[in-house]
Amino acid sequence: MENALYFPNINLPDSNWTFRTLLYWDSLISIVPEAVASDDATLSPMMVNMIQSGLVAPVEYGLLSTTANAISTPFLDYLNVLPRRPKDLIWKEKFAARVHFQKISPALRHALETFDVGHPGEEGWWHLRPSIARAYMSLLALTMSANDEVRASAVTDSVAHLVRVDNVRRDSRNPNAAKSVMTEIRNEFLQELFPVPVKASKDLDTLVRFKESHGASLRLFRVEVEREVALLATIADASQRNEAIRAAKMRFNEQTSQAQNAMRLSFGEIVFNMIIPAATNIAAYQLNSDLATAITGGGTILQAAYSAQKIWNRRGQTVKLPMGYAAFANRRFSVSGKYKFPCI
Repeated sequence: MENALYFPNINLPDSNWTFRTLLYWDSLISIVPEAVASDDATLSPMMVNMIQSGLVAPVEYGLLSTTANAISTPFLDYLNVLPRRPKDLIWKEKFAARVHFQKISPALRHALETFDVGHPGEEGWWHLRPSIARAYMSLLALTMSANDEVRASAVTDSVAHLVRVDNVRRDSRNPNAAKSVMTEIRNEFLQELFPVPVKASKDLDTLVRFKESHGASLRLFRVEVEREVALLATIADASQRNEAIRAAKMRFNEQTSQAQNAMRLSFGEIVFNMIIPAATNIAAYQLNSDLATAITGGGTILQAAYSAQKIWNRRGQTVKLPMGYAAFANRRFSVSGKYKFPCI
């Protein structure tokens, strides 16, 4: 899959998580209801810019409506088996989560009121108990992402948003459980591999140009990471899975360092192989103006050009490395000083 579906909120957070996620996927899809798609009061300025730049696309309204209807019965089953709370422990209105009515089917809206876990709020919005809203948006996003019209990976910025509805129903065969685990693992990998830039989420033009320049490397990188994510998600034992994740991080970091070394140009290479020989022979030619010196100087310049070609070839080899994209991203966006050597 080349795209991702973000949940639970309409606006992506203004955070480093968003930058890493945009850096990793070709584009993001956000569950933006049709009624607020052009509402500046609802969409953040950064969200508007991301949509205009093509980095983020709103989900099609027809698909949202179809999915909301499809999950009504499964979510009603979920509500039926939830433990009832005493009246004095019922959620407080000031802590309510706002969910747009176009994300909820008419039948389920009635059920939310019946179970006293949601009710209509201001125009176009429903107020839900936060835990119910998280569970619902998880089910909505995970179901929608599997649709053939979308075929995207469901992603979120916090594991707190990952509520496994199948946990209550004790259905271990539900594929949404594996998707939730994959989302957690992927977040760990991206946080480990990608840099933490300053205000990078605001620099969308640079991000778009970078992805256009390194599209081939991105695809190789994502295939490698997704293969590892899918493999690790099959490990049922949490402690064994965490150990395997740590080992995968170390391996990815080693491969990223190897890719970085392949594109690294040392100061000595520049000075002793290219600049000094060429400058020396050019100066000698200016003094002597004889044919032998000219030939020697010309040969040195050709040698410098050959060295430059070798350096360029090393860059091409980096493009073909699975972790090459991470190396390019760290070189371009890192502010940690981790990669401080001159790079081509």
